[in-house]
Amino acid sequence: MGAIVEVLRPVLFAFLGSCHTKKLVCDLLDRYVQTTDNDIDNLISNTVRTALMKGCWFKSTNFTERPLIGVSLFYKYFLGK
Repeated sequence: MGAIVEVLRPVLFAFLGSCHTKKLVCDLLDRYVQTTDNDIDNLISNTVRTALMKGCWFKSTNFTERPLIGVSLFYKYFLGK
């Protein structure tokens, strides 16, 4: 297992700024939190997810929740939001 982690480490660090890598980190942290029985790590996991996922178009584990581009452009240009 250690060899696999050492192979993946440079790849993960190369793509550290991407939303998909941030989501992977959050999902790994969430999976670890499920194995513990205290509440502080749940709070930490939620805080890390909130901080890392700012600016990413998906917030949940469902990749289909991407906003509709046309609707976003409509609000931006016609309603000023």
